[in-house]
Amino acid sequence: MLFNNSEGGHIVLMNIFVAVIPKEKEAIETYKHFLYKAIPYTIPFSHLEYDQVVWNNHSVLAASFSIHASHVAIKKYAASTDNQFCTFNGIPLLDDFYTSEQPWSSTFLQKYREGKLDYQSTGGYYNLLIIDENKIKVCNSMIHTEPIYWSENRNCIVIGNRASLVYALANKTLDFEYNLQAMISMCTIGWQAHDLVPFSNINLLPGGHFINIQPGKFELRPYEPFEYNELPLSEQPETEKLYNQIYDDLCHEFVKGSKIFKRFSNRLIINLTGGKDSRLAAAMCKEAGVEFSCVTSGGPEDRDVIVAKEVAEILGVEHKSSNPKISTSVPEVDIFEMLQKQVIQGEGTSNVYDPCYPIRLKPNIQFAG
Repeated sequence: MLFNNSEGGHIVLMNIFVAVIPKEKEAIETYKHFLYKAIPYTIPFSHLEYDQVVWNNHSVLAASFSIHASHVAIKKYAASTDNQFCTFNGIPLLDDFYTSEQPWSSTFLQKYREGKLDYQSTGGYYNLLIIDENKIKVCNSMIHTEPIYWSENRNCIVIGNRASLVYALANKTLDFEYNLQAMISMCTIGWQAHDLVPFSNINLLPGGHFINIQPGKFELRPYEPFEYNELPLSEQPETEKLYNQIYDDLCHEFVKGSKIFKRFSNRLIINLTGGKDSRLAAAMCKEAGVEFSCVTSGGPEDRDVIVAKEVAEILGVEHKSSNPKISTSVPEVDIFEMLQKQVIQGEGTSNVYDPCYPIRLKPNIQFAG
């Protein structure tokens, strides 16, 4: 996520976390040593100042690597006690976040300890890891924008939200073995157009699912009562009513999720291109009562600028455009080095988490839709 302040700067807000459950408990120190070795290769902001929490008990090793959380309401991405550890990424929706001044990770852990954490009813887009003694629970939201990966072999189980870090720890190597089928779309169109993982033997948790791990048990299942049913294709009134109700429910969740951005800034900036994604982001924020303005990159005759200006006028919000700066110099780029970095640190995604994206240090909020 991209954030912004009154000084006009912006940053990328991110937390990368991982947990290792070795089959031999004496191996925890070995995995910890390799974890530190893997940081520069798998954490895209490792060259900057960032927050690091490395925790372990007698059964599990866990770590959180985050940047810029202290600038916003999140404050900290990880919380722990001697026997419990909690971390997350994304924007979960808990009413307590609106009223509590403590870090969001501490609120998560407190609600868990009180038995009041309802994973299923927690909205938003996020993933969550909680460790309690030798029990591990990890989950993601139905929206599935924040991934969870896991790998199991004869030595360990590794779970985290960065596939390259999960692979490195599971195999104790930085010599990555790639899933070439998953690489095709990234090499041809610039991003992954599927749910395949670019590293061999790494699994992706489906949206709306959780994993429970405890001694002798590995459980993966969807939240209740969510079921995946194919909807009928019909123009009958009852079917139309069903579809309309689904659309209304989705809109309600999107608008509800947009309201939490009030906790981050008094005024958002939306990159409005005129496409359906950014139009939807702007409409959601308008319906949620969030104050925002819009910016578009391009000249006055640019199609994106023309459409974005019309959308902003309809919504009644401020809109600005700026001509992109064009450099006449030819950059010296090692395309193979960039591609390798893109896969290992960005995992093929093409968004604000892209390692090639400039991470700036001044906090502010900007919603890129």
